[in-house]
Amino acid sequence: MATAIRVGKISSVDLAAGTARVSYGDRDNEVTAPMPLLATEYNMPEIGAMVVVLHLSAGGGVILGRPWSDKTTPPESGAGLYRKDMGNQPGQAVIRYDGEMLSISCAGGITISAGGAVIINGKTIDIG
Repeated sequence: MATAIRVGKISSVDLAAGTARVSYGDRDNEVTAPMPLLATEYNMPEIGAMVVVLHLSAGGGVILGRPWSDKTTPPESGAGLYRKDMGNQPGQAVIRYDGEMLSISCAGGITISAGGAVIINGKTIDIG
């Protein structure tokens, strides 16, 4: 396969290696060899997730990530907004920054662990 950018679906995942195989429906469900994900964080896709793949002319490739589509749209949008959903469903666990406020929310619990001091500074501190 020459250098190409393709869209496919995750067919299997190797969690320990940080790799996945991708199948291409337009190629009779041809499945790739295991490929790494382009990542600076650990966030493995689910089987069946749509992904964009860069295939290299020398062989192999890299999974670039999951694109937005008609079925998976951003949960919110706006200029200057940074939002990181860490769960498989939007809103399960979110880090959000809108240019003024940084917020962390989680449907479950949050644990803060430190080998040293934990310091909280603010004009006001509300504990609810």
